[in-house]
This record gives sequence, structure tokens and C-alpha cells, in this order.
Amino acid sequence: MNTNKKPIAIIAGIIAAIALIAFIATTIYHHRKIDTLDGFWETRGREHYVAYVHGDTIDIFWFEDSKESYIARWTPGYRISGHFTPPQPGFNHYEFDLTYDYNRSGAPATETSDAGTATQSTAWSATEEISFQTDPMNIRFEYKDGKIIRYYDLGETDVFYPGGTDHLQAEMQAGIYDMQHEISQLAIPLELGTITELPLADGSEGNLLFVEVTNPNIFRINDPSLVLYDQAADTATPVGECTFGCYIDAAYHAVLVTTNRSGHTASAGSSELLYSEYHIDVSNFRDESPVKATASDLRQGTMDVNVHTDLFTEPQVYKIAVVFYRGDQIVGGGYDYFTLDRPDMTIPVPILTELTDYDDYDIFIY
Repeated sequence: MNTNKKPIAIIAGIIAAIALIAFIATTIYHHRKIDTLDGFWETRGREHYVAYVHGDTIDIFWFEDSKESYIARWTPGYRISGHFTPPQPGFNHYEFDLTYDYNRSGAPATETSDAGTATQSTAWSATEEISFQTDPMNIRFEYKDGKIIRYYDLGETDVFYPGGTDHLQAEMQAGIYDMQHEISQLAIPLELGTITELPLADGSEGNLLFVEVTNPNIFRINDPSLVLYDQAADTATPVGECTFGCYIDAAYHAVLVTTNRSGHTASAGSSELLYSEYHIDVSNFRDESPVKATASDLRQGTMDVNVHTDLFTEPQVYKIAVVFYRGDQIVGGGYDYFTLDRPDMTIPVPILTELTDYDDYDIFIY
């Protein structure tokens, strides 16, 4: 008789009992009832997703190497935001659809207006629907066995496990989205003023276009454009568009300058301002450009403008325009782009119109 088998059998029994207890504990844990999905849930792997569930909103961020990196633009599979109906307290299984929020899933600090769909400025307002995608999209999720599962159309899944740590940057970013959205509801149209066109000095086709604009909002307007309409037509059909390639800061009055090569003359009665997006920076509602013109010198065909900023951090592209007046009338001007790569620079701005007589001028940096 081999007495050495008894200790082995006892050890095996203990191991089996421990495994059984662990299985029962895991089963109880996975099937226990919880009251909310709020908190952080994570997939596993070096490149992984973190879902931040708060209230009726889920924000999913993409992470790499444990460093929180956010995808700046709307990209399927990277950053997702949406809304769902939260379960009632006391559940251990729940299936739900997340309704995709196109604005919230877009660029941080960006809301988009419906002006991108050729809506005239008189009807422009903030909207929940991003202009290039208005159809609702639902993403299927399920909570079971203590995990949240995201289902894809082709049968693939992402499994989110309860997060072991808080992600403060994700939580802060979600709070910024909420604040931006609330502020965006206050958006009102730009105010269109006088429109002036002058021939180009080099005799080339087109005119230099000057558009007086006021931004009454407490946030920046990006990429305004002037859409031209044929007044003689029976319907308001756009016949041309002039883009300005700049932004307008909060509470800022400016004259936008660009070249009109559309073949159609702009006037206040046949033009409308459209905007591709408005930029809400909750950390800095500045009412003027951080770059200032400190001095200028007009020589033949060029205005040399000295510019300065106290807020230089990294190179950034700006547009600069010079507008000349005789009395209240615009009589000439020019514009160019420059890269601000140091706090003080001298920018040669080409004067693109004939300039014979003026008594004042303005410099706009945007």
C-alpha cells in the first residue's frame, strides 16, 4: 500500500475546492446586481479604449501606452460619444443602443452649424447635427457578466472591463464637451456690414473684396465665407462663393479681405455669410487677436508691418490684411498669410489695389 498518495489526494482536493470557491465567487460577482454603469470601463491591450459612462452619456477615448491620447477628429473606431437610456437600479443584465452624437464625437472644442448645408445666415443657428452627417446612427451595447460589450456590424466585439483607475483627463474632457455644448446654444449669426470691391492693381481677372463683419458671440467663428446669389433669378441659387481662410475672434469687428474671382459681384443685397464651424474655447474667451501690429511703414506696393505677441508658444499661421480709407470709404488694401514663429516679426503685406489717396488705414490680424 502506497501511503504517499493520500497527501497528494488531499492537496488535489484542496486545489479543487479552491477552484470551485473561486468559480462560485466569480459567478456571483458577475451575476450580482448593480445600480449604475457610471464610471470607467476599459478594453485590454497596449492600444485600448476607455469608456467613460456618466448619466445618459458615454464618451469612448483611445489610449496608447497608458498615455491618454485623444483623437482630435471624428474617426470611426477611435473616439465615440453618444447618449443612451440608463438602466434602472438593481440589474445584472442590460442591452441598449448608444445614439451617436456627431457633434460631441467631432473635434474637441468644436460645434458645427447647419450653415454648411447652404442655409442663409438669417436662419443660421447652433444645431445638434453635424452638416455632413444627419442620419441617426445607433451602436449596440450589452452589459452582462460584469462587462460591457460593444457589437460591430460584422460580428466583432470590444469587451470593456471595470476600470481599475480613474482617468482624470477623460473626465475633464467630457466636462469640457458638456460646457461647450451649453455655450453653443447661445450662438447667433455674424453681422454683415458694408461690402466693397476694388479692381486688382495688376490687371488680373477679379476684384479685391472687403467685407465688414462683426462677431457678436462670446466665442470664435471659423472659416467664414460669402455666398453670392443672382438677384435676377427666380430662386435663391448660389452663383459663387468667396472664402476668407481665417477666423473671427469673440466680440470682434473686422474687415475681411479676399480675392473675388467668381465672376459675380458681391453686394449686401445678394450675398449671405456662411460659416463652417464655430470654435468654443472654454479656457479663453478672448475678444481680440493675441498678435498685435506695433508699427508699419508703407513703401511702393508693400506695407511692412511689425507684429508682436506675448503669448507665443509654437509656430502658428495667421492672416494679415491692410485696409485703406478716405473718410469712411475703403479705397485700397491687400492681404497675405504668415507663420508667426517668434514673438516679434516684420511682415511685408502686398498692396493689391491701386492706391493714390488715403487718410487712414487699419491692420487686421486673424
